[in-house]
Amino acid sequence: MRRARFLRLGIAVLSGPVAALLFTGLVWLFHSLALRSFARWPTPAEIALGGAAAPLLWWARLAGVHRSGVQFLVAPPEWTAADFRPREPVSWQTWLAKAALVLYLALLPLLGALAFARSYLPRPLSALVGAALAGTLAVLPFLVARWPHHVNRFLARVEVLGFILAGLLGGSATEAALLGLYASRQGKLGFVTLVVALNLAWFGLWIAATGFLQLWSERPWAAPSASRPRPP
Repeated sequence: MRRARFLRLGIAVLSGPVAALLFTGLVWLFHSLALRSFARWPTPAEIALGGAAAPLLWWARLAGVHRSGVQFLVAPPEWTAADFRPREPVSWQTWLAKAALVLYLALLPLLGALAFARSYLPRPLSALVGAALAGTLAVLPFLVARWPHHVNRFLARVEVLGFILAGLLGGSATEAALLGLYASRQGKLGFVTLVVALNLAWFGLWIAATGFLQLWSERPWAAPSASRPRPP
């Protein structure tokens, strides 16, 4: 029993540095693709951005997020606004840790899309893209709070767009990165960078929207819904 407890503790402690290395590598890789330069070391900003995964994971572990998880999935389209009232609100500590994870995981791809916009678009257009991404991210919580069922139905209708964009790059981030490396060597970055940027923008907004829907369904300040039975 004690050995298993120490093993779980060791895995929880080591998961932070492993995630930090992984996210730092991904941030460096996609930023290098945007800059069209792979012969460089990660910058302090990239290390800080990727390394933030470690304290966030440790905080989430201490807050008990691993018991319920963070699900970036669309709820049944037939749900009404009442269905997004919590059956059993989570604690403030758990809810805040989930909110931090959602924002972090949403900001990473959105910042990547912004890096591509700054590298490949002239100043007025890149600023417009940045304003559009920031405005969409800022208004999403208010839309979810006011019309969660409408946001959920919209996501259910357009989620196929994400699969189409991912399919254009082979279906995974690793294949997208390898395709980007090949295109960089061949001098054919135009189409690949456009699709990568669209994928990053879509992925970041999808994480934000679905994450906000779950956070709204678990908000600790709301009373449980009388129309939905409490879990046993």
